[in-house]
Amino acid sequence: MSRTATHAGSWYSSSEKKLNRELDDWLAQVPEATDDSEPYPIQGARAIIAPVRILWPMLFHPNRHAGYSYSGPTAAFAYKCVNQLFIKRVFILGPSHHEYLPGCALSILKKYQTPLGDLTLDLEVIKALKKTGHFTEMTKCVDEDEHSIEMHLPYIYKIFE
Repeated sequence: MSRTATHAGSWYSSSEKKLNRELDDWLAQVPEATDDSEPYPIQGARAIIAPVRILWPMLFHPNRHAGYSYSGPTAAFAYKCVNQLFIKRVFILGPSHHEYLPGCALSILKKYQTPLGDLTLDLEVIKALKKTGHFTEMTKCVDEDEHSIEMHLPYIYKIFE
């Protein structure tokens, strides 16, 4: 069972060609090095925090977040830091905006769809995490309603393609 890209076409482009072009453009706009002259990707970077919420005074709405028109260029800075050659597995953490979840919940799905292609979930790792007793599961409906995770999926697909 796959998670449909439910926010494609509204929060970001559902067109593979357009989305690829946007991601390429945003990643290309990131400088070649940090302010400290450390080149991207950051050597040894094992984790990033990629915002889907931004605080830009020029937007006149300090809590505006969500769609790629607001967060896409900013997220490119985080994803440019990733040296994908040393990453075996990606964990995405996000809040639940629509349903209360008591703690951290795992997906019950096998794949996450994006307009660029599908991402396969590591079912063995999910099973091992569930076995610890520290996690619950979210339904397909809850998973598909939530935008916080979905907004990262096209970038993850792009940088690991």
